[in-house]
Amino acid sequence: MKPLPPVLFGTGVVLMAVLAWLLPGPRVVPDALGLAGLALIAGAGTFAVMAARHVLRQGTTVHPGHEATVLVTDGPFRLTRNPMYLGLAGILTGWGLWLGTLVPLLVVPVFVLAIARLHIDKEEARLRARFGEAFEAYCQSTRRWL
Repeated sequence: MKPLPPVLFGTGVVLMAVLAWLLPGPRVVPDALGLAGLALIAGAGTFAVMAARHVLRQGTTVHPGHEATVLVTDGPFRLTRNPMYLGLAGILTGWGLWLGTLVPLLVVPVFVLAIARLHIDKEEARLRARFGEAFEAYCQSTRRWL
């Protein structure tokens, strides 16, 4: 059984903290960027929550293993096909900036790759099968991440 996105995200948060503690290295992120990291956490978190609420208001699911009943292409989904996952990646990036060293930031691309391979690829295959040309058109007009 593959880990759900919140588990991958939580693992990333903890792993980044452990890496900052075990392998701190030099503090290479200026304090101002650390504060910007807090702003990024707030903004990305808000974006992810807005996207999840938008999906639920459309009457479909946010659970990656459940079948979507509606193809959501408006709201935050007009900017990116994966606003919830993008929000989680943004929170991790902000957390890494707040921690202040480079090593924890290495977790972010690993998280993005894991989410893409374990969830997005399969979700998009299901959406393609269910919504056909409408989903293809959406993919042509909206990027996967940014």
